[in-house]
Amino acid sequence: MRRNNPLFVDSTKFSGDGIRTLFELSGLVLYEGERVVARVTDKNGHEQIVPLHETERHIFVGSIYLKHQEEITYLFAVKSGEGVLFETALIQGRASYLIASEWKPLRPAVTHTTFKPKALNIEIEPLPEFEAQKKSLMNAVQAMESYFAEL
Repeated sequence: MRRNNPLFVDSTKFSGDGIRTLFELSGLVLYEGERVVARVTDKNGHEQIVPLHETERHIFVGSIYLKHQEEITYLFAVKSGEGVLFETALIQGRASYLIASEWKPLRPAVTHTTFKPKALNIEIEPLPEFEAQKKSLMNAVQAMESYFAEL
């Protein structure tokens, strides 16, 4: 997760100038049919919903235009259909070029049973060609172990 320097304030921008604010959320795994959004509220109570998309594994980003250094509150929410499954605590901050957070939901994660494989009550036997490969690999491992034991 990237961090911006809290001591750095862009001196080329005046407070209230429009900037593109990038929201970055890391550490989140989504299941099929789920999406993540940031709900951002400015000091006047105007709320905006920012859809986030995955750019790297478990890192989601989205951007909106805000007023530079404006006081905002925001939270991240995981939605499925029209309902909210999880959300983070409300965070207070100031609009800057990058707002990076780590996923910390308020309530415990829901178990997604639709993605768990069903238990099979059958015994699976390996195919004969794989048994030969397994035997060959085991012989190679034993040969390497004896070779390195002699050193």
